[in-house]
Amino acid sequence: MRRYSVALLVVLLWGGVWVIEGQHISSPPPVTSTVMGGSSTGLFGTFGARTLRRGEWTWGVFWNNFDRDPGDIDVNQIPVNFTLGLTDRIEVFGNIDFFQQVTTRQPFLLSGSGFNLGRLRFGGPGADPVRAFGPPQGGKDGTAFFPGTSAPGGGILPALGALAFRFPGFGPFDRPSYYNDFPFFPFADEGGPRMSSNGLGNFTLGMKIALSNADRRVAWGVATVLRLPSARHFSALAHGRGAGAVDGGPILIVSENLWEGRLRLHQNIGYIVTGGVHRAGVQILDRRDELWLNAGVELDVHRSVIYTAEVNSKVFVGGGTPNLNPVNPMDLVLGARFLFREGRIQLGGGWRMFLTNADRRAFFSEDPILVTVNKDDANGFVLTLSLGRRRARPTPPPPNRPPVITALEADKEQVTDGEPVHFTARAYDPDGDFLIYTWETTAGRITGTGPSVTLDTRGINPNVGAPPVRVTVTVTVDDGRGGSDTASKTIAVLAPAPPPPPPPPPNRPPRIEAIEISVVGTPQVAGQFTDGDLLAIRARATDPDGDPLTYVWSSSLGTIEGTGPEVRLNTTGFTAGPGAPPASVTISLRVEDGRGGVDSDSRTILVQALPRPTPIRAGELFFPQNAARITNEHKAALDDVADRLLRDPRARLVILAYSDRSEVRDVARRRAENARAYLVTRRRIDPARIIIRVIGSARPHPSGERRMNRRLELWIVPEGAEMPR
Repeated sequence: MRRYSVALLVVLLWGGVWVIEGQHISSPPPVTSTVMGGSSTGLFGTFGARTLRRGEWTWGVFWNNFDRDPGDIDVNQIPVNFTLGLTDRIEVFGNIDFFQQVTTRQPFLLSGSGFNLGRLRFGGPGADPVRAFGPPQGGKDGTAFFPGTSAPGGGILPALGALAFRFPGFGPFDRPSYYNDFPFFPFADEGGPRMSSNGLGNFTLGMKIALSNADRRVAWGVATVLRLPSARHFSALAHGRGAGAVDGGPILIVSENLWEGRLRLHQNIGYIVTGGVHRAGVQILDRRDELWLNAGVELDVHRSVIYTAEVNSKVFVGGGTPNLNPVNPMDLVLGARFLFREGRIQLGGGWRMFLTNADRRAFFSEDPILVTVNKDDANGFVLTLSLGRRRARPTPPPPNRPPVITALEADKEQVTDGEPVHFTARAYDPDGDFLIYTWETTAGRITGTGPSVTLDTRGINPNVGAPPVRVTVTVTVDDGRGGSDTASKTIAVLAPAPPPPPPPPPNRPPRIEAIEISVVGTPQVAGQFTDGDLLAIRARATDPDGDPLTYVWSSSLGTIEGTGPEVRLNTTGFTAGPGAPPASVTISLRVEDGRGGVDSDSRTILVQALPRPTPIRAGELFFPQNAARITNEHKAALDDVADRLLRDPRARLVILAYSDRSEVRDVARRRAENARAYLVTRRRIDPARIIIRVIGSARPHPSGERRMNRRLELWIVPEGAEMPR
């Protein structure tokens, strides 16, 4: 069976991949019923919160294979069920296990084999075990005790090994061993226990109610089931037809829709009250109640393919006839479903693993210890085919797209307290929905509605000199269908400015009292301004308002040096030169107070030229008659003249040559030329600076002495001086 169940899982998964290859995912139609019916969105063994709608129905047929312990029981069922939607939230369902085959691989681990063998031995074929094992003690409110067969805990089932075939080293034990759903299985006779039996299984009726809209994120539902036996005779029960009692109870259902409904989670918790087995007013077996705990997940990979995974567990709770080897069954089911024609035709299947397999559990016997034989396979499967009627479902509207705020604008980013600010929100809705604007502010008051409002800033920052207050205005745009967008903008509200100071008194202009001019240092010529003097100019000015004054000076000649009330003027070059006429110079002053007040004044002065220098008589050289040679005495005088020429590089030397009438011609010239030669060759005086003028005997010496006529007069002529004649 392991190879078949694994192969089934591979085929289902491969089929799902083949169907969805290259296809897109879409919302699935309703799915088929569970194995026991009743859930239009259930898994193979887990109920979902969705129900069939009014007038919808589903008919399904299954092949269901699973394993149970103790006894290594293998069950093959062919359930047939029908589900009908009474309203959009209420459905009823019915199920019959049309064919049921129960097989055990270890019948000696089930008390049913000893029970059925003892029933035949003590009562014969068809004997009533109550009479065969009687008389029972008690049993109306609790489980009866049968002296001939009961285990110490009571009940009609014998302790394991008490009435069965004897195996070396095996039993008997003090408790029976049975499975709650088939407590009297397997059938046994003188030939031994039968390992397999066929027959009709139980009937199941039920109702499911959706407590909330199944399309919500979390949906709730509740179901009730009632399980009716198809047989009560011990021969049928010995063939695995059931327990021969009525069971029933409620089931709470919770479903969760995720990933836009393509992923669905289902959880079930149910409590099934199991009926005790009675005969002739005597309770011969007290079966334990069942706590159902189921959880599963569905994944829609395509509109026609659904993958499923679920865990189904049953916990036996409450009091009951003791059981030597109780096993709470738990199954893992992995499968897939294929939907055609909007879910009206559905095929599906799943691979089942028995998670609580008890193959390796040890049984303690008297001597020695017996360990059960491992069975080949604890897996199973489920296959389903269902047909149904589905009402056309309206096409769901497209999902809502939220609005978008593209801009939030303010006509001013900074205002003074009390100044209004106008805000405008620009938004659009992709679906064209009508938009609702909700405005909020951290301070102040909003007036107006819609996309444009006004913020009243009065009282936000009323104190003079306070720091700015930042105010945030927020707008929320809602489309009325759950979509919204929010934007914020912050402005600064300044405190009021302080009141302006009183106007100043009218400005009074400044006044210049005097312009004073003097020579810096010692004047060249006392009592006058002479070309080359450095003049100090000082203004005395006042302002009635005490304003700081700016002095603007100008001069008709030269350039004023300095700023403020005291400046200087250099007069060098104002006249044409020594002896030239004086130059008139006007010095002007404008005083400004910076507030429009101005006063102006000027003063005119004469700058005198320097007096022309006079030639300086440096000495005389006297010669004997007709002599022109330069003597040592002459050289001493010429050296003094040379030194003076070197001290004044601009001065020139004029030599006036005189002679007596009694002397030879040109002796005066030769005397002058010899003197010049001495100065040029010996003292390195530039010859261009030496001027010779020959007077000869034209102007005799006033003394009348003839020796005084034989002379050279040496004149040093400063620059600008007139030449001696």
